[in-house]
Amino acid sequence: MTYTELKNTIYSILAQLNPSATIIRADGQGTRPSLPYLTYKIENFESIGMPYFDGETDVSGNENIKYDENFQVTLRGYGLSARDLMKVIKDKLRLNSGIDILVANNIALRELNNPITDISLTIDNTTEKQYLWEIIMGYAEQITDDPDYIANVELIDNINQPN
Repeated sequence: MTYTELKNTIYSILAQLNPSATIIRADGQGTRPSLPYLTYKIENFESIGMPYFDGETDVSGNENIKYDENFQVTLRGYGLSARDLMKVIKDKLRLNSGIDILVANNIALRELNNPITDISLTIDNTTEKQYLWEIIMGYAEQITDDPDYIANVELIDNINQPN
């Protein structure tokens, strides 16, 4: 899965989990929407465990190698009721319907227990409510490897050898 595909997938998941929330990418260059809204960013990629060979070899001798990739989705909420928008997503991820959305997008939920933290700022004697929440998710990645050796041989005929 490419980074762009993952960003689009996570956006789709978040939008399905809370259709009433305004959600934008944190690294976008667009105009700031009206409050409340959420931003999301994908970061901290980490491969988990050893890659494994799934037992399949194609006609060219290439092997399919699979491994698990974890990543962090950082949500920031802006505005007084942004915490409520995050809470809807968090609660929905605890339900079968939320898990079904993840499964349909080939995403696994790894960690949901991080708190929604108030990180409000005071600028020019005005407090802007801001919230931060980090979710750990993952997916299975598949890559192809040419192992540079023969993985298996198929015996098609017996060869009679003289005694």
